[in-house]
Amino acid sequence: MPDIPAQFRARIRHEPDRSYAVLVEGPDGEALAGATGSLREVRTVARQGAARLFGVPLDQIAR
Repeated sequence: MPDIPAQFRARIRHEPDRSYAVLVEGPDGEALAGATGSLREVRTVARQGAARLFGVPLDQIAR
């Protein structure tokens, strides 16, 4: 099982279509976690993307 950080880094990129691309720093560098049209969903998209990148269940990712 890979080392899972207590916290992870994510950033948001505002796209021309007014959506938000969520990028997460994973084991192989920064990767696109997903996109959303709502700022309220950014944290959820980031957590889900980090869980996928690290290959762990969502409950192991810091809130």
